Amino acid sequence: MLENIVKLKKVKDLLKEEFLVKSYQRGYKWTKTQIEDLLDDIEEFDNKKDSFYCLQPIIVKEEDGNWELIDGQQRLTTIYIILSVLNRKNFSIDYQTREASSAFLKDYIGKNSIPLSTWEEFIAEKHQLNHIDNYHFFNAYQIVQKWLEDKRVNIENFWLKLTEYTEVIWYQINDGSDSREIFTRINSGKIPLTNAELIKALFLISYVDTDGVSHLQQRELAQEWDRIEYALQNDEFWYFLNKTENKHPTRIEFIFDLISGKKNNDNAFFSFNYFRAKIKDGSVQAQWGSVKKMFLTLQEWHDDHELYHYIGFLITFGEKIDQLLELSRDKTKKAFKEELRARCRIGKTIDQFSYREGKEVRKLLLLFNIVTLMDSKSHVRFPFDKFKKDNWDIEHIHANKSEAPNSIEHWKVWFKETSRQLKLLENNDKHHKTAAELLKKCSSINFDKYKEESNAVLELYYEIVEFYSDNNGDADDISNLTLLDAGTNRSFKNAIFPVKREVIIDRDGKGKFIPICTKNVFLKYYSPNATHLHFWGSEDRNSYREKIRTTLESLGFLKQIKKPSLIS
Repeated sequence: MLENIVKLKKVKDLLKEEFLVKSYQRGYKWTKTQIEDLLDDIEEFDNKKDSFYCLQPIIVKEEDGNWELIDGQQRLTTIYIILSVLNRKNFSIDYQTREASSAFLKDYIGKNSIPLSTWEEFIAEKHQLNHIDNYHFFNAYQIVQKWLEDKRVNIENFWLKLTEYTEVIWYQINDGSDSREIFTRINSGKIPLTNAELIKALFLISYVDTDGVSHLQQRELAQEWDRIEYALQNDEFWYFLNKTENKHPTRIEFIFDLISGKKNNDNAFFSFNYFRAKIKDGSVQAQWGSVKKMFLTLQEWHDDHELYHYIGFLITFGEKIDQLLELSRDKTKKAFKEELRARCRIGKTIDQFSYREGKEVRKLLLLFNIVTLMDSKSHVRFPFDKFKKDNWDIEHIHANKSEAPNSIEHWKVWFKETSRQLKLLENNDKHHKTAAELLKKCSSINFDKYKEESNAVLELYYEIVEFYSDNNGDADDISNLTLLDAGTNRSFKNAIFPVKREVIIDRDGKGKFIPICTKNVFLKYYSPNATHLHFWGSEDRNSYREKIRTTLESLGFLKQIKKPSLIS
């Protein structure tokens, strides 16, 4: 399949072409303001100082030797009318199902035979021409004619500016896409022509050819462009800078939007227009230099171990790269890091976190994971790409009694998995008797009579949950919470600790990303007595909670608990 073509074409190169506007497109409706703005821009353009004046893109598709005009009809029709008023050579435009429009454009506009009269006077003798398209063509013609007279324009100089120094961005569709679908996507804001493609064409064409120097510069720019795009295609780099997947077809457009200051509600070609104006007023080398400088800054942040983790954490919780770029302005790297550290701090004590403050707990636990890796001598980095590609829940390490199964099928699975864990305690001297009693109760459940036995089933559930956690207080406390991906969490939300532990170990062994501290919890890395692998008791919870506190307090990320003064 042929690739789509993006290039710049002078207006004079369009004069031999034939364009077709198909039935799915609306008619010509440019206003006086739009027409005069275009004329003013061309006239005010200094062709002695600037290399060229660039119009917005037109999108075409070849059909039977002609060009189907998918987008840009309004601009191209206006240029046709201007050329007609100038009485110069022109291209042709036909309307597939509006023969009257095609005829009027060709026989009246194209032949420069519009009288100085009102539309009403004109059609008084030509009723057959009374058509809405013709009305707008007629008005546009007179607007152009009056503008040329009022401005006392030098026709030859204006003709030169229009044909030799005015260029359109020519986007040629070769990929077999359906024209109507492309048109629909354009007009719904999902534009197939990207700012990146337009900006690349702008940069490449803007070099002035001087003894072949421009060709070398173009090759260098194209190679540097590819290196930047390739680096941004690395998900580790991309998700360090962004919360979500790329919304653009190419990721380099992210750099352009950063430089231009584009906001979500700005028009689709905001960044292209920004660079077009900058290149017009300055140097293409300087503008490409700003792109490279921005990329190298972001790459430097990514490669620095501390900056990578601070920035990645802040981006995850809503900071924007443009805000951090502004924060870094005129600061040393050391001062910038201190500012970032300050923004990462959580202004609460460890006692103030519970399951009910979901976002704050998620923030605390992610920071705990990140700081754990930052302190590691192995220089392993937190994988923001893997973290952001999944949805992460706050999970109870051991089952919460208030979240009992809510269907018969769920109860059956829960008791099946729990019974299997109880059997594993048959040779445990300390817990054998209790486990055997609980197992016997589990086997006696008759789910055919669930409605009659539902209260007994719930009581047994409470008894088992307490057995595996030694009835150790508030299940919603931070000491019983960790991060789990939503898929695992939904499947095993009510499970007892040993069931969840098996699942975590199994998924970790299969290469599934498990945050380091979540893995440490279920491996009982923080527990003083790691031999009790089947239980998550008071000692485990207290040790885990204390590890979170000391890790984050010692580095100033968590507010310290004030201890009461001792008065003698």
